[in-house]
Amino acid sequence: MRTPGRIVVAALLAAGLAAPAAAQAQAARRGRVIVTVTDQTGLVVPNAAVRVTPQEAPPDAASLKPVMTGGTGVAVINDVPEGRCTIEVEFPGFETAVVRDVRVRAGSDARRRVTLQIQRVEEGLTVSRDRQTASLDAKGSAFSSVLTREQIDALPDDPDEMRRC
Repeated sequence: MRTPGRIVVAALLAAGLAAPAAAQAQAARRGRVIVTVTDQTGLVVPNAAVRVTPQEAPPDAASLKPVMTGGTGVAVINDVPEGRCTIEVEFPGFETAVVRDVRVRAGSDARRRVTLQIQRVEEGLTVSRDRQTASLDAKGSAFSSVLTREQIDALPDDPDEMRRC
């Protein structure tokens, strides 16, 4: 005959044994992403930020923490859910690199090499003259004289006399 105390103990033991099995099953559905980051010349880029985002995760799922590459330019992201993911790599002075549809399989490694492109720098240059230089230009519109009515009346009428003034 079973007593209620024994049933409770049996239920607790069953739950205790099932929890590690469920955790193992959960861990078995995860993989690892290994990213090597290089520049255009093939040199490794240490301290680059690598972010892995599962594509098939629900919107409210917790995102994976960004990982920095080590001195060898390699970042290892553990516990990535099985399925497809997107890899983003950022480093100052370089364009952000995005690799989509990386397949992660349970219990295995997904290896990717990401090459960062140098960031484009766009600069504009406007060339103009400063006001002081423009006002001193005799051919410019700013160099002119305005005569008053009295000055105009004082000018000679004869063209030859005008040239001599």
